[in-house]
Amino acid sequence: MSNLTPEQSFCKATAQYILGATDWTSVSDVGDPTKSNPYLVNQAEFIAYRSIIRNYAVNPISDPVFPIQPTEQWSS
Repeated sequence: MSNLTPEQSFCKATAQYILGATDWTSVSDVGDPTKSNPYLVNQAEFIAYRSIIRNYAVNPISDPVFPIQPTEQWSS
């Protein structure tokens, strides 16, 4: 049984959704120019973004301020 408030449950669910939608950015070869062409140039931005989101999934709060998701930047 969960002891989360409805707001915390919403925070957790939202964070889990975002993590699922951005999982692909964590695949090692997506940001590796020796393995992928094109490759995700700003993979580090997604890693930092997902770290903040993961914190909300693990430690949900009532009034989260979700950061803006980075825009994909691909090599040419």
